[in-house]
Amino acid sequence: MGRYDAADVPEGAPLHEIRMVGVPVEIFLAARQQHDELMREFAVLALAHQDQSSAAPAELRRLVHELGANSAAAPSRPGAEVDAAAEAGQPTVDLVFHLPMSALRAAERFEELMQSADEFCAQGRMLTMPRSPDIRRFAAWWFRELHRQVNGEAPTPWSA
Repeated sequence: MGRYDAADVPEGAPLHEIRMVGVPVEIFLAARQQHDELMREFAVLALAHQDQSSAAPAELRRLVHELGANSAAAPSRPGAEVDAAAEAGQPTVDLVFHLPMSALRAAERFEELMQSADEFCAQGRMLTMPRSPDIRRFAAWWFRELHRQVNGEAPTPWSA
């Protein structure tokens, strides 16, 4: 399900069941919106700066390449369950999906890139605002849960 789905995993690769318990619907939706805005901006920048001679700093060019040029090829993310919960007025939702170990490495890299993007956004180098403290805490919990559960630990529900 989503960006780290098993669809691109070699046949026979072991999958880890990940249970995100008590996902805050409002924060998830805000994180998704912020992410989508940032990815659109990076995609536009990638098209505008296809040459490497851009005057933009090297780190921003790297982010544009990794987040912008590659975002169009990324599959959709988990969200149908969250959208249904939002429509039903539920404050939280539980999500279950299956990930290969390779998805954990991809998620780690993605979070590193998002932290760098936050810095550029905070410096005013991007039109998109940086992630809010709530969204950063949510992302930290999400990635911590991925690590914990891949290592065989029980899920820990979100707590604000």
